[in-house]
Amino acid sequence: MLGDLNGDFVADCADIAIVQNAFGKKLNQEGFDSRADINRDNVVNIRDLSSISRQLPRDTVCRITPEGAVRIEPQSPAAH
Repeated sequence: MLGDLNGDFVADCADIAIVQNAFGKKLNQEGFDSRADINRDNVVNIRDLSSISRQLPRDTVCRITPEGAVRIEPQSPAAH
């Protein structure tokens, strides 16, 4: 599945976390993760992040922490 970097058959915040953890890294640099290099240009950058982000459901907000990734549900507008 397009955008599924961790093999769980869904594009979600966990896949965004893979890109974030390798962001700015180049091939052969410590921290480079080939799964995060979507366009295979040997650097994990905004192009890769953008590719994954487009696969997420609309209005998805991810909170990435050292412990993992969490999807934050959108808040409903308060009724007046």
